[in-house]
Amino acid sequence: MTLYMIELTVRDIALSSSWYQSYLGFTIERDDMANGFILLRGIGGGRLAIKHGLPQMGGVKLHFEVSNLDSELSRLADLGVTPVSPLITSPEGYRRAIVSDPDGYLVVLFEWQQVNVY
Repeated sequence: MTLYMIELTVRDIALSSSWYQSYLGFTIERDDMANGFILLRGIGGGRLAIKHGLPQMGGVKLHFEVSNLDSELSRLADLGVTPVSPLITSPEGYRRAIVSDPDGYLVVLFEWQQVNVY
């Protein structure tokens, strides 16, 4: 079994498609905007389906591993995207920042830190 995609319901499918392409590097794999559906593919191969409708936020967070969090945050800041919460370093060994997409879905960007194992 393979996880094929994650689906989000969005208010403005064109805006959301553009946001994920422009800011996070997704490309369009399948475009059926006439029926309110676009399937995007991320750089690492993961898929994100966006469907037109009424967004239902709450339990959905998209997590993206990045190789250099500071560099990614700088790139996004140049595009006008800023974190919605403070940058944290977790005891589990990662650093993370959270931004939000046009519908308010939380997008977590994280990088693993070097962890000393005893």
